[in-house]
Amino acid sequence: MEDRSFSGKTVIVTGAAAGIGRATALRFARGGANIAGWDVSDKAAATFETDISAAGGQALFQVVNVTDTASVEAAVNKLVEQWGAIDVLSITPVSCATPVDEEEWCRAYEGDA
Repeated sequence: MEDRSFSGKTVIVTGAAAGIGRATALRFARGGANIAGWDVSDKAAATFETDISAAGGQALFQVVNVTDTASVEAAVNKLVEQWGAIDVLSITPVSCATPVDEEEWCRAYEGDA
């Protein structure tokens, strides 16, 4: 049975080039999501977009440093321009369910929270 539970939804996945982030992105793609794959390296950009499309999603790979506000803002602006909204944020390896300020975010992401 085909899973289309995320059809039309836009998902940001950090750490999307490899490992858990990549697996997470592919899982959302199998559900029909638009996947914005964020990573600090562009080494996996071409294969990421091909693999997401093959799994049933649409892909946008972006080089983003999540500890840099300007990098995140630029990526979000491009994403919203392309797909209109963000429905899900999947943060690998850090997960955050409550709002935090920039300083706290950076400490948590760098493993110093």
